Amino acid sequence: PFGQARRVLLVGFICYLSTEVGFAHKTQPHNISALWPTSAILFSVLVVVPVRHSWAYILAAYFGSVINDARGGFPIAALLFLVAGIVEILVAAVGVRRFAGGARAFESLRGVVAYIIVAVLLAPFVSAFVGAFAGGMENYWF
Repeated sequence: PFGQARRVLLVGFICYLSTEVGFAHKTQPHNISALWPTSAILFSVLVVVPVRHSWAYILAAYFGSVINDARGGFPIAALLFLVAGIVEILVAAVGVRRFAGGARAFESLRGVVAYIIVAVLLAPFVSAFVGAFAGGMENYWF
């Protein structure tokens, strides 16, 4: 249990630092960051850790985001972006584990194609619908 807790805390710390990098690269007026390494880190972790421990890694990875959002008054847009990010990571991780062979996704052409379809196309497509509501209905198409 202590080894598991250490790994979760390490992922949480790394994701906190990567979240700070993402927040530092936000552009005005919409506060969107083109660089968000937290998603890639958490996706990589969720592909290889046991599914029963995924919830702990998700909580650890997004703890820094929640703290930063709470300092900013936790607007509904921040919550929707957070949910969209988690949806994207979960769809990608579950899909890659199920259809692309998990950590062995790049060992075959079938795995690579499945990875591209699930993680590169499907996951962002699904999460975009959640994230689009963060701007409200008047900015939905932005």
